Amino acid sequence: MNLNRAGNRTKPQAGRTRANGPGGPTGSSGPTGSGGSIGPIGLIGTTGSTGPSRSGLPRIARGTRALALLLTLPLLLALLLSAAACGQNAATTTTAAATAAATEAQITTAGTEGAAATEAQTTAAAAVTQADAATAAAQTTAAETATTIAAAPADRPTIHIFGSRSVNSPEDRNSMQLVQDWSNAVNVSFEWELVATGYEETKSLKLASGDWPDVFMSVTDAEIIRYGSEGVFIPLQDLQAQYAPQLSGYYESNPAMKAYLTAPDGNIYTFPFYSIGPWGGINRLQVINTTWLEKLGLKMPTTLQEYKDVLIAFRDQDPNGNGQKDEVPFSWAGALDGHHPGGWAFSPDFTSASFQCPIPYDNNWMQYQDGKVVFIPVMEEYRNWVRWMGELYAEGLLDQQGFTQGTDQYAAKLNSEPYTVGVASVWDIGDSFTSPTAYDDYDFVPPLLGLNGEAPVVQYNLGYGGRNLWAVTKSCENVEAVIRAADYGFQEDIGAQFLEGPYDVRLIPDTICNQPGARVSGPAPEGMDNSAWRDSVALFGAAPVYFGLDQYKRLLHLHYTDHKVEYINTIMDPYKDPDPMPPFFMSLEETEAKSNIWTDLCEYVGRKGAEFVINNNVDAEWDAYVAELQKIGYQKAVDAQQAAVDRATN
Repeated sequence: MNLNRAGNRTKPQAGRTRANGPGGPTGSSGPTGSGGSIGPIGLIGTTGSTGPSRSGLPRIARGTRALALLLTLPLLLALLLSAAACGQNAATTTTAAATAAATEAQITTAGTEGAAATEAQTTAAAAVTQADAATAAAQTTAAETATTIAAAPADRPTIHIFGSRSVNSPEDRNSMQLVQDWSNAVNVSFEWELVATGYEETKSLKLASGDWPDVFMSVTDAEIIRYGSEGVFIPLQDLQAQYAPQLSGYYESNPAMKAYLTAPDGNIYTFPFYSIGPWGGINRLQVINTTWLEKLGLKMPTTLQEYKDVLIAFRDQDPNGNGQKDEVPFSWAGALDGHHPGGWAFSPDFTSASFQCPIPYDNNWMQYQDGKVVFIPVMEEYRNWVRWMGELYAEGLLDQQGFTQGTDQYAAKLNSEPYTVGVASVWDIGDSFTSPTAYDDYDFVPPLLGLNGEAPVVQYNLGYGGRNLWAVTKSCENVEAVIRAADYGFQEDIGAQFLEGPYDVRLIPDTICNQPGARVSGPAPEGMDNSAWRDSVALFGAAPVYFGLDQYKRLLHLHYTDHKVEYINTIMDPYKDPDPMPPFFMSLEETEAKSNIWTDLCEYVGRKGAEFVINNNVDAEWDAYVAELQKIGYQKAVDAQQAAVDRATN
């Protein structure tokens, strides 16, 4: 449903309901063997003979022999099908054996009396026919295999990429159709070394080891500066100009992006991940169960106090109607700042905007005010927000597992039947909920006025995308191949598929807007949300792309996000931070000054923030907490970033 400024809701527009996804029978390997065997034909039942036949065997024994032969035919045919996968010669050999066995069965049953003989002869004839058909299939399969092998160039260079993957993406990306098409299009092979958990730690060890891949899939600004200056990462600007015509064209049309990628030493060490959609800039969102609101006679909250009152009602009044006290008024996954593996958008910090200390979604902990960089965790506004969150936690209004649960556990909790979560942190409704009726049951929470009526300040980031993909190391022996492979993703149609999935698999023609060439995300398979489906078929975040607002308007209409875009543009945009942090790039000295203390600083801030909320004791420990931050040296980090911002804005 839509939300108007007064907090009333209307039904969602067409195109946001979801149906069961495409499906079909999966391949079956067929029944497995039972472990038994067929005995020697000459030893099968010879008693009860009625006299000799022309073959010298009793008639009953001869019929039994035929049946035994026929019992071997399925086995031989199974071997034939298996042999087809190995090549034409093996298949032909097995086919000959099957045909011979079937012919022998026909001869053996000659003169056998009764229905058994007729059935045996019919089966034998069918077996011969199946054998012939299998021979043809085997020959076709062998020919196709030979063609495939011949089409793969022996001298195709291999690119070794070290990176991360989500739990929903394939362990081997080479199994993806997008990657196979990509490999053939640019005539390279990909060797993927992907880490599902602990990527940052593993990457740090690999960078320090000297055993480098050709490409690090993603790196931090600090790593770009350090390893670029040390020569581990090679400068790319001249190579991009020579071998990346698609990217070079975007540099010309968007010089600000090229400047954003350029390090203080004048070099470009990475490729952009530029995906600026109509929802860009604002990412901290919460949704609320509006069906519960209606049932309890409540309105959409517009202030922090109304928000708290709603959470209390969700806790106490059994809104899901199952007679159990199983409702979780508000749930999330991760730390206060949202820096959670695979779950950066699921933090509880939406309400920090109501205290005028919106938390950046990139775990930077810095705010920009009147030209000055400010460290949010020492601000009085931050203290006030954490105190209020501690009060909610003490009253059982916040999920007691919120700081510790993983994204899988969180997703299962959101999609329980009946619903048990009243308010949740999400990126979008269609990404986090699998039910086709989720848009009827949940809607976005508007920015909330503060405890004293203060207007909220919504966190907002300027749209330059990311600059941290595909750092090429000096170990790479074929840099040209890497540049060509990266440039492939800067084609519009390819970029759309890298971001959201293959055409005619996840992206289907848009029948809502009647705009030629435009695609939409089709309905997710039953039981899977859009985010998990995208990760399983797309390369989101694994390869460089450029896909800006113009491309989204023309080519990629994610209609399940239409309501979110409407909400951001009409409800949240008026409250966005009027003075967001400008883009900056630190020098080597600034990077070292910040990085020397940043890990310890963020670990301490994250741990103490959770403790403050859980123990509801921020006021009692505030002075000691700030003193420890000063001891760690937070001001050095602020000064380093201030110098970089001053250089970028002057």
